Amino acid sequence: MCDNGSVSKVSVDGADFMTCEQTPFDEGWCSHKFNGPGLKHEVGICLQTGWIVWLNGPHRAGVPDRSMSRDGINCELEPGEKCLADGAHHDRNQWCSACSCIPEERELDQMKHGALARHEAINGLFKNFNILNDRFRSPVEKHCVVFNAVANVTQLSIMMGHGTWDIEHFE
Repeated sequence: MCDNGSVSKVSVDGADFMTCEQTPFDEGWCSHKFNGPGLKHEVGICLQTGWIVWLNGPHRAGVPDRSMSRDGINCELEPGEKCLADGAHHDRNQWCSACSCIPEERELDQMKHGALARHEAINGLFKNFNILNDRFRSPVEKHCVVFNAVANVTQLSIMMGHGTWDIEHFE
């Protein structure tokens, strides 16, 4: 990755995946995205290349994105570096949001929205694999191995030019 001098080099988002109900029942496994038990992985996408550059997980689906990042990607950031993320991350010291509400920054906001849309599209590519699209019925401990394998195949597809698009400029 070439360094273009921007403070944001990565977009980060959580991706939820369905699992079977855990015994004993624990509300922390419930995902608000599909109203049932699940696991969550933190995924980082390079803003310049669109490549998957960070994976962190699995975590229980009820864990907020900002908590997952606190012990994850935040520990890997250089001083002054930030990540682009949706509204689930609130720490302005380490996160850039996609809405500044300043008219002069409208073009930059559009680029941020484009980067976050690309990120959601890449998260969606994981679900092209039925093992992650359907309820995961194997032991939860195996989900990380399956997710990493799917992420690697997805990355190879992205490197071949499939399933993503470029963001022209980013600061």
